[in-house]
Amino acid sequence: MKLSRTALIALAICCCALMIAREAAAQQNPPLPRAQPNVQAQGAMIEGQVVKVVGQDQVMVRTSDGKEVLVHVNPQTKYMLTAQGGAFTDLKPNAFIGVQYTPQNQLNMATQIVGLQQVQGQVVRVVGKDQLVIKTADGKEVTVYVSPETIYQLAATIPPAAVAPPVPTLATLQPGWPVTVYTQDNVVRTGPFGRRVVVNPRR
Repeated sequence: MKLSRTALIALAICCCALMIAREAAAQQNPPLPRAQPNVQAQGAMIEGQVVKVVGQDQVMVRTSDGKEVLVHVNPQTKYMLTAQGGAFTDLKPNAFIGVQYTPQNQLNMATQIVGLQQVQGQVVRVVGKDQLVIKTADGKEVTVYVSPETIYQLAATIPPAAVAPPVPTLATLQPGWPVTVYTQDNVVRTGPFGRRVVVNPRR
């Protein structure tokens, strides 16, 4: 069936009107922009002992699980090694430090380096939800404060087992268990703050 000239004109006008309406709606409700991928890799945090300082921008750290990690610094790296903050030149072999770093171009680029102390001994008791009392080798009792950010891990010296012990928490620590705690000065309370607690549970 052939359409009349009038019908064809009417159809063309309807198509044009529909296109104009759709364009106006698109301008009023523009599509949402696509989420951009997070190109910045997630940072990591380690605690350990300085093995050596390499040049003027690298430090080798032996971590709490016995691994050696090479960390790079740049002018943006922040230091908390002394009362004044410190600098790269304050890093010395055998010193205990905590490093916050971000992988960049296949390098571990430090954003912050903090001076730490290491407390080794046996668990005496847990007090409340934020205190761990440790007896050191010289018989001294040290109270370490913890927080929800404190990291707990099993000692790397634990031999492989068919059933690995569960990762400890403050609530599961038992008197007599050997622990190594990496601490930093506590600006809130009179006592060291525990960043990481390495536990060797006894069976």
